[in-house]
Amino acid sequence: MGGSSTKECPIKGEIIKEGGYGQVWSVQYNGSPRAMKTLTYKKYKHGISPGVDNLVEIDILCRLRHENLMYCENICLGETEEGVYGESIVMPLGISSLGDILESKKYHRDINNEDRISLAFQVASAVKALHDSN
Repeated sequence: MGGSSTKECPIKGEIIKEGGYGQVWSVQYNGSPRAMKTLTYKKYKHGISPGVDNLVEIDILCRLRHENLMYCENICLGETEEGVYGESIVMPLGISSLGDILESKKYHRDINNEDRISLAFQVASAVKALHDSN
């Protein structure tokens, strides 16, 4: 498995995104800006569990190594809203997402066909890496 594991997470900065699987925060890790995803825990009758989806995500991010995909640099433990300790994933901080780029008016105005073809090859290469990781 790639990445490393520590007992404590970096101090959370500002929230970047929030979704069904957790929150993504800006953090400083080893002196560099990074993103840290805190995983959402599910409440069950007999306690709290990270759920299979979280474990699958951790596994994929730890195994992936591709220039166009996020990957795990560290897995750490931190306190969740429920007051229990849970996993967080530290990863490189992306400047923007592919969706942000494709939706921007500047992209549609400034990008030439050569860059569009390059972007298509990069996306195809990343999808192939995801496919091959299973």
